[in-house]
Amino acid sequence: MKDIKTPLPDILPLVPLKNTVVFPQSLLSIYVSQEKSKKALLSAWKDKRMIFTSALENPEGSANQVYQTGCVSLIMRVKEMTDGRIKALIQGLSRAHLKEVQEKEFLQAHIQPHEELDTYNLSEQEKQYFLEVKNLLSKLAQTEEGFSPDFFLIIEGIKNPGLVCDLIISNLTLKLSDSQQALETSNIKDRLILTRNLVQGELLQGRIQKLIKSRISKQKTTSTPPVQSFQYTGINSSKKEEIAEYTSRIEEQKLPATVKKEVSKQLSRLEKMHTESSEASMIRTYLDCVLELPWNQSSEDNLDLKNAEGTLNKDHYELTKVKERVLEFLAVQSLSPANLKGPILCFVGPPGVGKTSLGQSIAKAMGRKYARISLGGVKDEAEIRGHRRTYVGAMPGKIMQALNTCGTNNPVIVLDEVDKLGADFRGDPASALLEVLDPEQNHSFKDHYLNLNFNLSKVLFIATANLEQNIPYALRDRLEIVSISGYTQTEKIQIAKEYLIEKELVGHGLPEKHLQFTTEGLKSLINFYTQEAGLRNLKREISAICRKMAKNFVLGDKKKHTVNKQKVFEILGTPHYFPEEHLREAKVGIATGLAWTSAGGQILHVEAITVKNKKGGLRLTG
Repeated sequence: MKDIKTPLPDILPLVPLKNTVVFPQSLLSIYVSQEKSKKALLSAWKDKRMIFTSALENPEGSANQVYQTGCVSLIMRVKEMTDGRIKALIQGLSRAHLKEVQEKEFLQAHIQPHEELDTYNLSEQEKQYFLEVKNLLSKLAQTEEGFSPDFFLIIEGIKNPGLVCDLIISNLTLKLSDSQQALETSNIKDRLILTRNLVQGELLQGRIQKLIKSRISKQKTTSTPPVQSFQYTGINSSKKEEIAEYTSRIEEQKLPATVKKEVSKQLSRLEKMHTESSEASMIRTYLDCVLELPWNQSSEDNLDLKNAEGTLNKDHYELTKVKERVLEFLAVQSLSPANLKGPILCFVGPPGVGKTSLGQSIAKAMGRKYARISLGGVKDEAEIRGHRRTYVGAMPGKIMQALNTCGTNNPVIVLDEVDKLGADFRGDPASALLEVLDPEQNHSFKDHYLNLNFNLSKVLFIATANLEQNIPYALRDRLEIVSISGYTQTEKIQIAKEYLIEKELVGHGLPEKHLQFTTEGLKSLINFYTQEAGLRNLKREISAICRKMAKNFVLGDKKKHTVNKQKVFEILGTPHYFPEEHLREAKVGIATGLAWTSAGGQILHVEAITVKNKKGGLRLTG
């Protein structure tokens, strides 16, 4: 585990907590019911996802009467509960001192982050304290009920004594004053001594409870009435409600047998743990993630070919081959819906030809949910397969997150830019995608975080790439390549008239009849201001013209304008490109060639000239 070093703002939303102290690196769930606290939490979630958490000095007092030392926390997840409360999963980042509280729409804290201590270079006495803490923790892990032995294994791998102290104290059941004292203790020697004393107290308390239970057991066997002062109260009511809620959700969902078994096992572990321990928070997050996945929820496909064809034609011009392939898939699925495995289509073509938006149109035509996963620059295998739950801040991979967002197990998922995947010491994400995109394997895809098999065979995966040869070979073998070439000038003009101009006029708030583009005007835009196979720059130039017209419209120019060739040059200024044309007549020393790239084609004029050279021979220049 590594320390999290994050630049902290000077002002953060303040969320006061009742009887709860957040420590750096600890992960826990909080429930917020006060209106100002809810506004603070939601505001932070939409912005930098950072809040300042501090315990209330008096749980019944004012919300701004909190301890001066608190913790800057990162919001990992937010969920609105049916009873009006907001449940948030937060992770502590760093201690901070509260300088001032401002009351606005919600409480804002002016903070001063604590300086990070050098806790690695310990004196001999501090090293002895550190060893004592670990030995006591080992004994506690063997004797304490509800205290997981796995936690001790995690602590063993951490070399930072300050972080070890924080994690241990955050997992102990302490009074608020003791937890706050530990948070305010900055000196590493004092923190080690305090941690040692608290663990000793917890160990002694466990022995006393064990002795009490033993006495009660003896009293029962001898038919002696139980001692009232030693009654076992069990888990509190809020924990009972939480367990009941999870049990109800498990019963409501028709989970596969293996999934239900694992979820029930984790719920049983949660029931034995302290409510505010970090490991309990990790189990809650895991249960929420598993239960929110669409194990059996499927959307109904719209298999009306005429409707699908109309939707595709409305959204995209030409692309006959691609549309035909989608209609073929729908036709086969309507004849054999049970046995068809989802095809893996890969649209390959220059930027701006509509590869990504095609996936969205296909989802709309089929009546399925849509999700997009950007793979450009992804180097970590865990982005695909998820992180193992032993890591702090672990989460599922992008595939499971997309399914969770869609809420169905048969969405259309676009894997954008598969030719730009990377690889480093963290693994090869392209290799991880093999299991996702292979129809023979993806019926039992296993995410590392979930550690459960999920059926991806119903998902329609669509990959996009600019260059086919840059797609890893093993991955390319699983894909059905569909090439999309660039658009000709005639096609660009038609697309601009039918799609782009109308969209830009609406986007800029201009009346449809206020601005009219002529064919010559569009030709000038294409030839003198763009040089691409796709349509992105053409859309930008049309947008630039609309912005100029919108400004004049607001200033009072309400008359109709026609954008012709002359108007284009007048608005956009000096042309960016001067198109070269092929030579009508053959000339000595000049040859016409063609160049092809992933961004389109270009005419080249290769020229040669004679140079006097007394020595003779051939000389090549650049």
